[in-house]
Amino acid sequence: MIKVLHVGQTEKSGGKYSTARVLHGALPYLGVASYLAVVELDNGAHHYGTVNIFHENIQEKFNLDHVSDAFKNLLASVDIVHLHTTADLVVGMLFRLFIGMQIQPKVVWSIHDASAYTGGCYFSAVCEKWQNGCLDCPLVADNENLAKQKSEVVKLKQATYSKLAFI
Repeated sequence: MIKVLHVGQTEKSGGKYSTARVLHGALPYLGVASYLAVVELDNGAHHYGTVNIFHENIQEKFNLDHVSDAFKNLLASVDIVHLHTTADLVVGMLFRLFIGMQIQPKVVWSIHDASAYTGGCYFSAVCEKWQNGCLDCPLVADNENLAKQKSEVVKLKQATYSKLAFI
């Protein structure tokens, strides 16, 4: 049986989580085992069997030492990880876990906004500077340090993505 893990930022409301929840509910009807994991549980509740990515009440999240054993065990047991978030910290942490745990699940990423491939813009409109590493970003043209930082973020994303098996 194929096992799919849906990963999101929050269990509270929103289109990304709603999409994950609908898929999570439908996949078992197709003979696929489905699991949900998020960074922020809704008031500590575990709706739909959702697993918390981090230990409860941890202030310094996104440190790999704070990732819950339940999430690590789940991550090690699935065939496909379906990302429903573009939050850089969540995605970066998850990719570091893949490398640290020496696992290579197939990755499906539902891109809900442009921040997954830009220097941080959720909507790039007509700007195509992200294709060249956000160099000369018009939004931060007056701040050389921020422009350099956005460019470095894009390069880091591209280098990380090149190590993964997207399907």
